Formats: sequence, C-alpha cells, structure tokens
Amino acid sequence: MWSTISSLKDNISQIASDVLDTAQELEAGGNYRDADGNDGPPALSVFSPVREQADEEREAQLNWYKAEVRRLAESETEIQALSMNYVKLLKEKEEEVRSLWTLSEELKAKLATNDAERARKEAENCRAEIEQLKRQNAALTEELKRAREIQQEQIASLQERHQKRMESLLARHKRELASVHVQTVAQSSENEQGPHASKDSPAGDESTDGCADVAGLTEQVRQLKQQIEWAREREKELADQVVEKDNLYGRLKDTHETALAELQAMKVSLENEKAAVEDVGDQLERSQVMAEASARECNMLKGERQHIRAECEQARQELEKLQLETRSTMKATMVAHERQLANVQAERESLQKELDLANKEADRMRLQVKAKMLADSDDLLNGRIAKGLPPNAAELESQADEC
Repeated sequence: MWSTISSLKDNISQIASDVLDTAQELEAGGNYRDADGNDGPPALSVFSPVREQADEEREAQLNWYKAEVRRLAESETEIQALSMNYVKLLKEKEEEVRSLWTLSEELKAKLATNDAERARKEAENCRAEIEQLKRQNAALTEELKRAREIQQEQIASLQERHQKRMESLLARHKRELASVHVQTVAQSSENEQGPHASKDSPAGDESTDGCADVAGLTEQVRQLKQQIEWAREREKELADQVVEKDNLYGRLKDTHETALAELQAMKVSLENEKAAVEDVGDQLERSQVMAEASARECNMLKGERQHIRAECEQARQELEKLQLETRSTMKATMVAHERQLANVQAERESLQKELDLANKEADRMRLQVKAKMLADSDDLLNGRIAKGLPPNAAELESQADEC
C-alpha cells in the first residue's frame, strides 16, 4: 500500500515536470527566429521531414500524457476502492474485536460467579462431610471404647464369678469328699469291729446311709461337672463375643480407613478442580491479553487508516492539481499549436506566393538569358561569316547546350 502511494506520487511528480518541460519547449518553439536571431518568417526547412517528425513526436508525447492522466484517474479510482475495502475490513475487525471483548467480559464475570459459587458450595459440602466423618469417627471410637470397656468388665466379672464359683465348688467338693472320707473311714472301722459293735445300731441301716451318701456325692459331682461345663461354654461364648467384637472393631476400622481414603480422594479431586479453575483463569487471562493485543492492533490499524486517508487525500489533491495544471497547460499548448499552425499556414501561403513569383521571375530571366545568348551566338556567327571564317561546331554545340 505504501509503495503504491509512493510510486503514484513519484509518477505524478515526473508527469508534472514533463508537462512543464514540454510547455516551456512549446513556448520556446513558438518564437520564430532565423539562424541569425532575427524575427521573421521561418525558412523553408520548417517543412522538412525533421520538423514533421518533431510534430509527430510531440503529438505522441501529448497522447502519452493523456493516457497517463487516464491511468492516474483509474489508479485514483482503484485507490479509492482499496481505501473503501480497507475501511470495511477495519470496521469488520473492530466489530469482531468488540464482540470478542464483550464475550470475554461476560465469560469472565460468569466464570468468576460460577467459580465462587461452586467453590463456596464445594467448601461447605467438604466441611460438612468432614465434620460428619469426624463425628462418625468420634462416635465409632467412643462406641468401640465403651464396647471394649463393657467387654472387659463382663469378661472380668465372668472370670471373677467363675473363679469364685469354682473355688466355692472346689471347697464344697473338698468338704464333701472329706466328710465322705471320714464317714467311709468310720464305717470301715465299724465294719472291722463287727460283733464288737453296739447292738443298738443295726447293720442294714448303716449300709443304706452310706449308699445314700455316695449317691448324693455322685450327684453333686455330676452337677459340679455340669456347672464346670456350663462355665466353659459360657467362657467360650464370651470368647466368641470377644472375637465378634474384635471383628466389629476391624470392620469399623476398615470403614474409618475407607472414609479417610474417600476424604483424601475428595481432597485430591478438590485440588484437581482447583487446578482446572486456575487453568481456566489462565486461559481467561490469555484471552484477555489477546483481546488487549487485538485492541492495540485495531488502534494501530485505525491510525494507519487515518494516515492512509490523509495520504490518499493528499494524493487526490495533488492529482486534481496536476490535472488542472495539465488541462490548463494542454489548453495553452493546443492554443499555441493552433496559433502556430495558423502562422505556419499563412507563412506557407506567403512562401508559396513568393515561390510562384520567384519561379515566374526565374522563367523570365531564363528567357532573357536565352534570348541574349541567342543574340550573342548570332553576332558571333555573323562576325565569323563577315571575316570569312567557317563557323566553329564545338562553340555552336556548347551555346546550344547552354540555351
């Protein structure tokens, strides 16, 4: 664009200088002077082929100037069309930049609002979930602690009761065994005495009482065994309850670890979302930077458009001025040419008249010379004849040739 305008200005300047030079040459050629510098009609060389060739060259140069003026007018039209297209393109760019800027502002505001609202909601949800998990963890820990304490108390009380009962049963069994042993010893001693025993104690009654005591002791031993078996079963049940409590504690621990893992995963997800929000913010900043760069470019294009408009206006003014000067110069040149052609025509007619007069005078002088030469030849011939000399054939032939 700048090179086109510069070349156009150079062409205009060159054409203006050429037109001025041509006008000066034409003005200088309008003053007819002879070789000695005296004013007067031009010589016969005006109608020579060199002068006609100069006229043809001048006419060709004028035609070239006319074609150049037409080309410059077409160039001005093209420049105006390019300027209009450039203005249209700049308007489209301005609209595009304005729409991008508006869209960027809307997206920025919407993103800021959505990010703030979503971050607030997510933070509240995370805090609520963390508090809930903490409460659940504390409740589970407290429940496990109470269950362990209750279990330990139950186990301790059962062990104590079982120990006391075992001790009481063992003491009672020992006492009963001791009494049975005493009774057995007494009975055996009485049996050994035999006839020395008192007659007041019948033998049948003593044996019956001993059998009853042995049966009672056997029943007591059986009951003690049953109680020991029940205590063992109870101890086994308590051990199963302890195992079940341990399994429950393990499951609660696994649940707690799972909740902690979910909390950690939620933290990671929040960090990822935070990174995504930061990426969106970076993209928004980059888009804002691009919008600012586009705005700066638009301002620069506006400045260039104004500069191009000024250059085009200046070129148009120079072209109009050149056209006016060219038209005035061409009018003056045409008037000078017409005046010169009229002068040349008049001079040609006067020269033709002078030429006709000169030809007539030359014919008259030629006839006079011929008559004089004929008279001289007659006189010479008469003189030779009068002298009695024969005429000279060579002289007669030369005089005939001259005539």
